[in-house]
Amino acid sequence: MTARSPLSVYVHVPFCRVHCPYCDFYTYPSERGRSQEFIDAIEKEISLARNRLAPERFEISTVYLGGGTPSTLTPEQMERILTSLHTEFSFCHDPEITLEANPEDVTSDILKRWSAIGVNRISLGVQSRLSAVLQFLGRVHTSSDVDRALDAVSRFPNWSVDLMFGWEGHTLDQWSRELTEILKYGPSHVSLYQLTLEPQTRFGVLADQGKVSLTDSDRQADLYRTAVELLASDSIDLYEVSNFALQGFESRHNQAYWSRLPYLGLGPAAASFLWSRRTLNVKSLPKYVRLLHSSCSVVSSVEVLTPEVEQRERIWLKLRTSCGVPKHWFSAQSAALINRMVEEGFMKALSDDRIGLTTNGMAIADEVTRRLLLTDPG
Repeated sequence: MTARSPLSVYVHVPFCRVHCPYCDFYTYPSERGRSQEFIDAIEKEISLARNRLAPERFEISTVYLGGGTPSTLTPEQMERILTSLHTEFSFCHDPEITLEANPEDVTSDILKRWSAIGVNRISLGVQSRLSAVLQFLGRVHTSSDVDRALDAVSRFPNWSVDLMFGWEGHTLDQWSRELTEILKYGPSHVSLYQLTLEPQTRFGVLADQGKVSLTDSDRQADLYRTAVELLASDSIDLYEVSNFALQGFESRHNQAYWSRLPYLGLGPAAASFLWSRRTLNVKSLPKYVRLLHSSCSVVSSVEVLTPEVEQRERIWLKLRTSCGVPKHWFSAQSAALINRMVEEGFMKALSDDRIGLTTNGMAIADEVTRRLLLTDPG
């Protein structure tokens, strides 16, 4: 029997109590009470996906309930999604099943209920422990919610914490103290996100008006390097630009993305990647529900990737990881630029045949990769 290929599944749960001013993901107000319709539609999409994918070729290795705010769903609703996936697809013997949760939703009791339905990894969207910063970021939870949630989740076997940095006035001392406090709870994984001002967000609009700004690039790099050093001192090592983990606790789901393995996206605005084709679902919950009620496809766009585009993606994604890329992925015309970046301290040899980014290079990974791809367009 031919071995099945691993498949990662991302479920976009769009519901949010408040749409954060920096977020450019598709969300839908949770107070409008459409979660049951959403679950019915997800089950229908899973059934249709089975017909499209030939499930005998795959086994699900990871499931990621993201959003939005998946923790606004009840455990029973989450279980319906997972049960539907188990009905239509095979799973590997030890799947990683991650749930994104906001601090205000996390209690010891709810963690037990999530665990009982198969969730074995929690990604906690803290962003900050500081009340003033939480207010600035438009978060619903408070500093006390954060501490209560961290205390509860610290007894979960595998959990991650999301933190944000880089706004105007963010100091190294403030950042160091916050990271030190978070580390006291013993996270097995930490994700760090530099605040960005996306054009279509409220922060993007305010930035155009001069009312919101980021700290300068030098300070951002200093904040990043400080985090790398502090986390490493607690054995939480960088394995991708924004992600750090104790050995053995790296996110298997995200590693599948970075390795360009097949993934199936479910829910409004979810993306899938299969057989060199990237598809995107409609970005409207009402339309998503309506289409699936009629057993119609919810795919709104299809992109077929050329070999050249795929190779550029491989370079861009793998350079962001600590394992780097093979030297032969670059042509001879890139050699001079790579040597210069090594001399400047942005790149380093990982072995005789692999190169990667230094901590300084990780701090400006997008710029380093952009320069390389401009020199070596593939």
